[in-house]
Amino acid sequence: SLYWAQEDALRRLSRACAALPDVRLTIVGDERAARSAGIEAEDFEERLTPEAFRARVERADVAFIGLSFGSAHPDVIATASPARLPEYMASGTPILVHAPAGSHVAEYARREDFAEVVDVPDETALVAGLRRVLDDPARSTIRARRARELAIERHDVARVCDTLRTVLAQVAAEDSSAKDLR
Repeated sequence: SLYWAQEDALRRLSRACAALPDVRLTIVGDERAARSAGIEAEDFEERLTPEAFRARVERADVAFIGLSFGSAHPDVIATASPARLPEYMASGTPILVHAPAGSHVAEYARREDFAEVVDVPDETALVAGLRRVLDDPARSTIRARRARELAIERHDVARVCDTLRTVLAQVAAEDSSAKDLR
């Protein structure tokens, strides 16, 4: 879904891809909404079922995660973890992150080295980042493998649910102990 938290990053990506004659941008989602937000692409594909979307990402050369740099809600951007991030990580497709420095997603990708990160709102820097992903397939493959490993290790639904149950049980136990002390 295209929404305010991504718009300026996607506009910048649209212009960056247009500057690269060997790159074609495909956006999966509402073409009319994208175009009305000033986002152009060579191809638009209709929204897909979750299974079809996963298969589509796996066929892509690069998956893009972008967050807005000029948002009226910088705290939301700083702490956001896009819903598609674990899915992109699990896909085995190289990832390009274009998000503000200090944001969770940019820092996570940089710290764990699972994606190319462009953390400045600069079209030239974005073109260079995209070129690095495309022109260094060995490094991109290593990062894509790392992303998949992290997705399994940290974002697997069953593991996350187990961890949440453990944390909630600890909080409940601490709360119960605190009441006993009163």
